Amino acid sequence: MSKSNIFIIDSGPYNTDIMVAVDATEGEITKELNKRGVYPTEKTIDKFIMRGTTAARTIELGGNQIIIRLKTDKELPWLHGNIAHEAFHAVEFIFDRIGIKHNLEISGEAFAYLIGYIVRQIYNNIKI
Repeated sequence: MSKSNIFIIDSGPYNTDIMVAVDATEGEITKELNKRGVYPTEKTIDKFIMRGTTAARTIELGGNQIIIRLKTDKELPWLHGNIAHEAFHAVEFIFDRIGIKHNLEISGEAFAYLIGYIVRQIYNNIKI
């Protein structure tokens, strides 16, 4: 397992912080959240536990905060796919909160642009 890496992506005009936790334990994530004044409940912590073969997960916390967890112990194509997959879920959470529903003709480009932005920010900060 790689050394853990936790960083924040600012979603810009969407007023949401996205914490990306790469190869981080639940304890490391909780400690980082606490440093930022966020104190998750046991129920919330249970949501970001990755059980079994789960290699990635995205959850929404209250207060415009999202956590994307990634494991880098799979082959690189799996990691690339997981990053795109979890970025999509983060965008779903953000847009649902502000009332934008996915519609190919109306909001498709907005979804695509924000997914691309999140993926680029992950690759700019990830250490693999």
